[in-house]
Amino acid sequence: MSAAPAIVPCRYKTGRTLGQGTYAVVKEAVHIETGKRYAVKVINKKLMEGKEHMIRNEIAVLRRISIGHANILTLVDYFETLNNLYLVTELAEGGELFDRICRKGNYYEHDAAHLVWTICSAVAYLHEQGIVHREIFQKSGHGKPVDMWALGVITYFLLCGYTPFDRQNSMDEMQAILHAEYQFGPIEYWQGVSETAKSFITGLLTVDPSLRMTAEQALKHPWLAQAALRQQEAVQQQQQSQEDMDTETPHDLLPSMMSRMKARSKLRNAIGAVKAMNSMRKRHEDVVEAPHPEDVSNVEVLHQGDVDMV
Repeated sequence: MSAAPAIVPCRYKTGRTLGQGTYAVVKEAVHIETGKRYAVKVINKKLMEGKEHMIRNEIAVLRRISIGHANILTLVDYFETLNNLYLVTELAEGGELFDRICRKGNYYEHDAAHLVWTICSAVAYLHEQGIVHREIFQKSGHGKPVDMWALGVITYFLLCGYTPFDRQNSMDEMQAILHAEYQFGPIEYWQGVSETAKSFITGLLTVDPSLRMTAEQALKHPWLAQAALRQQEAVQQQQQSQEDMDTETPHDLLPSMMSRMKARSKLRNAIGAVKAMNSMRKRHEDVVEAPHPEDVSNVEVLHQGDVDMV
């Protein structure tokens, strides 16, 4: 006979919603005693009936990778109430990437390389741990190479402001993706982008997964291998006066990126459409209420910090 679940006071108060998915809502939360802010993923237990193993696996993965990489959020806590499961992580407060780029006032290729290096180093760490992200391609069976394809799409977007397989309709877009049909054009959108950067993208947007660069290979590619050095040089150039600068100023990608900010909205709309279709399909199969987080500061916690809580 199993022991009764432990009842303990909750240590958090939830606030504004940060994001929402099919099974969960991400909200800002405040630790009642310390006042420190966190992000908490609120998972509706009713929606996850029969899928409890997915939650156990997510907790196990987060515990395994937490504190192991500077650019991966740390799992701080997890607990269960009568209706929901809660995963508490660090709160990412940096804001939208492109908003930060615009506030910075300029954006060079070495800035993009530094961003891609940061992402790739985190992906490499996950792959070393035997973990594949695969969020965009959940039903794919290609494993680690799927993450590298996604990194290629992200790199392309960061350098020109639009996605490589943008087409007039979804059917043409799908065919372009399946055959890796893309180009570095129009030429004015790729002005100032090096051939090294283009070769990096080509090494990732390769149809055959066995020929696609791995995360470790990508980090050793010349474009990323020099990313830290380029970033250091960029900082030094910003510190120099215009009169003292005797080297050629790198091409600023920001003006052309700003002119194509509609691509950013289009990408968001596309992601939203995919989420909407998935949500509609789920509701068609089993119509249930959306996740509804309680104010956990006023409820009793059944389990806390127990990986077998589900």
